[in-house]
Amino acid sequence: MSRIARAFAGVALAHLVTAAVVAFGVSQLPARVASVDGPALVLVLGLGVSGAGLLFGARWAVRVAKAVSWATLAVGLARQGGPALHRHR
Repeated sequence: MSRIARAFAGVALAHLVTAAVVAFGVSQLPARVASVDGPALVLVLGLGVSGAGLLFGARWAVRVAKAVSWATLAVGLARQGGPALHRHR
């Protein structure tokens, strides 16, 4: 297995694990909130598709993985920019 193939496999595994962690974490929340469930569903589907695509060597997989990675970063930053940063104790 070449270095590039190992790198793709590593990123694919990271995307699949992240999808599982997000899905599990959101499913454990006590209440359903559309502002959490919607982005989480999009990320889980995107991460799962991109991870599977990278594992199977799909031609579109790298573009999808990049887009999903940027979306994951954007959602994470948007969630942190809310009330979590404004709590003072």
